[in-house]
Amino acid sequence: MRESDEPLCVLVWGSITELAQALHDEPAIASRIRVNYIGSSNTTNDPEACGWVYKFMSSQFPELWWIEDGLMPRLTHDTFRGMYEGGDQSGEWNARDFVIENIYGRGSTHSGLFEEKCGDPFPWAARFGGGNEVLKEGDSPTMMHLLGPVFGGVGDIDDPSVPVWGGEFRRPQPERFPNYWIDLDEDAETCQATINRWRIPILKHWKERWA
Repeated sequence: MRESDEPLCVLVWGSITELAQALHDEPAIASRIRVNYIGSSNTTNDPEACGWVYKFMSSQFPELWWIEDGLMPRLTHDTFRGMYEGGDQSGEWNARDFVIENIYGRGSTHSGLFEEKCGDPFPWAARFGGGNEVLKEGDSPTMMHLLGPVFGGVGDIDDPSVPVWGGEFRRPQPERFPNYWIDLDEDAETCQATINRWRIPILKHWKERWA
């Protein structure tokens, strides 16, 4: 296996249980990883695991690099929901029309390996709070901190406080936890606007790559 000095980005799209177990079994990995975690409902599903990671950071490795997107109480911040809530929803950028106009019937068949194009079975998701099925992609902000600087020309992968496609965050205790980042100290709409302000650039990039 090739050794690298680059950190491993760990994108947690669900309960943080397995990461907690990994840190428990091999604490030394803490200095080699960067965690981007979608909390909110995932934290309510396993609050003990999230609490254990925080205790690990507090007692063993305060330098742990960790974005916790979606602090408790649930729905009070939830920056990640800016991927599908708010922003410019006009025309083809609408959460339903984008899939119909730009995803279905497009994409590769992988040189005929599949009868359908990749876009044909694209799944719908129910809009938060009910209603018509729409494009959601609620876990994507974990990747957008990496994609924004490369494809959007915005952001800094080393500084989650800088505006970027994946949202903006703050350090609640920088002296104690220099690499621990959480939602802004604002209401949910303001937190989510740090993502949905980039809605059209994000979707344009997706459209171009999917064509």
